[in-house]
Amino acid sequence: MASKFLLRSGRLAAAVMASAVAVSAGAADIAVPAEGESPAVDRIRAAGEFRGGTAIGAPGLLQDPATGELIGPAMIIGAAIAKHIGVEFVPVESNWDVIIAGLQSNRYEVAIAPLLTTPKRLKVVDIIPYYNDGLCYAVRKDNEKMADITTKEQLNDPNVNWSTVTGSAAEEWIRKHFGNANLRSVQPAAGAGAAIQEVVSGRADVVSQNSSQVQVTLARLPELRFIPPKDECLKNPDSQVPVGMAVLKGDPVLEPGVPESFKVLVKELQSLGLSVEVLNPEEQRMEIEDAAVGSEVPELDINLSGFEGEEVVRA
Repeated sequence: MASKFLLRSGRLAAAVMASAVAVSAGAADIAVPAEGESPAVDRIRAAGEFRGGTAIGAPGLLQDPATGELIGPAMIIGAAIAKHIGVEFVPVESNWDVIIAGLQSNRYEVAIAPLLTTPKRLKVVDIIPYYNDGLCYAVRKDNEKMADITTKEQLNDPNVNWSTVTGSAAEEWIRKHFGNANLRSVQPAAGAGAAIQEVVSGRADVVSQNSSQVQVTLARLPELRFIPPKDECLKNPDSQVPVGMAVLKGDPVLEPGVPESFKVLVKELQSLGLSVEVLNPEEQRMEIEDAAVGSEVPELDINLSGFEGEEVVRA
């Protein structure tokens, strides 16, 4: 089951996504805010660079463990925005426990890490969503202690050992809903596979897994199973929320309409098998006219799947 992408028109989400496609297609139909309209854009122009805070999280942002190269939709979008403004894109390394603090301290203009929308984060930032994700829970099939555990409620037990990724929204959710269990926090490694390796190695009984990555995980690690079972969890994962990039509150941005390149983006995402809905500011579903795009989707020379080589599983 593919993740559902929710693209909101009339907001920065539409500007970001449409700008990425417009730049890649060579069609500059999203105007950059004029001087004085956006303090953030003014700072970017003055510095000559667009800085994006990074923290690894599939499928939005991955890292090749061998080369350290950052790949994925977040990098594509960040580079496209910088090109559209006319400056250099500079990824700035951060981590999940300090990603918002780095934004507040002006280490970067946007946190391009794929951030789950949480009430705590929304107090200080606006999230620019481009897909939805949730949580499923992975255990080893041969873990005798977990053999009779089939429901989420059974995971909230002092005898169950969890590993969580330090500072992640998933860790926040697990601490709140599985507080009776034995929880251990681990730092993410390159490729973001730290937590899943905890359960593979037997150091933990259970870890959370983004629902968007469940089928990839099972294909690569058949020794695992999910609680609830895969099909049930994919239909109704825990903590299902929008995921995207973050900007500080209070910086005015342009509110575009729906340009042709945005419609092309919708077609590109649908061609990948993704369920796409376009919402207006009142969260109502909008129809994007197919006839305006045409029967053929132009070649944009971008990899919307986010994977340039071997896929890396995220915990």
